[in-house]
Amino acid sequence: MFDSIVLAVAVFALGALFNVSRLIRDWKYADRRTRAYRRFTKSMIGIAIVAGLAFVGLQAKRDWKAQRKEAEETREGRLEAPGRRLTARLAVGGKSYRLTSPDGVFFKDGEETLLAVGLDGDQLVVSASFKDDQGRVIAKVIRNEWVVNPNLIFQRNYTRNGVEVIDEKDHVILQVIHMGNAINVEGTLHCSNGRTIQLATNPQTHQSAIILARKGLPPLVQFAPMCRYPAGAHLGECPGFAATLGVRKARPGPRKVLRAH
Repeated sequence: MFDSIVLAVAVFALGALFNVSRLIRDWKYADRRTRAYRRFTKSMIGIAIVAGLAFVGLQAKRDWKAQRKEAEETREGRLEAPGRRLTARLAVGGKSYRLTSPDGVFFKDGEETLLAVGLDGDQLVVSASFKDDQGRVIAKVIRNEWVVNPNLIFQRNYTRNGVEVIDEKDHVILQVIHMGNAINVEGTLHCSNGRTIQLATNPQTHQSAIILARKGLPPLVQFAPMCRYPAGAHLGECPGFAATLGVRKARPGPRKVLRAH
């Protein structure tokens, strides 16, 4: 704010100084005084307008930079729902799974909920907990409010409808997109017993799959980023989200569960 005021005052002062010097020069001649005074008045109005525009322009630029920096550094946000829904559905790769549990829980690790999808009025809400193989929380989504652990992530990017997180090993750990008629989730869920659950596109059949792997086996799928990086230069640029949202009406998916042996 102070810099903007200084710039506006400087512009006005320089313009006024030039205008006053010209008025003094013309004031020596009686036949020029009336015209000089009118020109002086109009010029001062113009200078005031220019100074005001300079102030507004610089302040707008500073505000935009501040908002951009805040968006780049944020570690939390909210998934916005594009539309309304009357039933709860989980989608994986554009194929949807209908909710059957009354509490909305799809996966649990003991008493802890790993993934749940439910309704809040006519809006779908998702809650999920993503951990690393040591049980440390990398990111959480609580009723569409997401937050990441800055100490355990390498990158993250997001839009109004989705968020993607890359862990410190440079692996995509989660991709959550609110499609309106379903919540599309792809990523790896780690259980306390060492097992993993991957919601992904099966690399063998290229179909939607839920992959269970026992302890000691590495995750079967390495997810491709949906967003562009580094996020600081490409904030909000997530073409994969747009492609998934283009599916909008998530189709019923297979009921099969692929088990890694």
